[in-house]
Amino acid sequence: MISRKIVTSLVVGFAVLMVAFGVLMGAYAIAAAVGDTFGAIFLWRAAMGVAILFVTTTLLLIACLGMIEIERNDTCQKPVNEESPSDFE
Repeated sequence: MISRKIVTSLVVGFAVLMVAFGVLMGAYAIAAAVGDTFGAIFLWRAAMGVAILFVTTTLLLIACLGMIEIERNDTCQKPVNEESPSDFE
């Protein structure tokens, strides 16, 4: 079973990484516009690292939510025509 803390951490990480990516890309654009080549390269690489973490967090979140839904369906569904062993005697 996947705990609520894991899902909460992934959701918070999803939001934080999305904002961090936007901030880094904005800073990259400013650094590139003013001609700071080394700063722009550093910010670009940092933004790509955050983008990789963002994609990884997204995939983990989808997998966790899928596993929770599968577990929920397995526990809620009952077989429709299940016969007891006494019916065969």
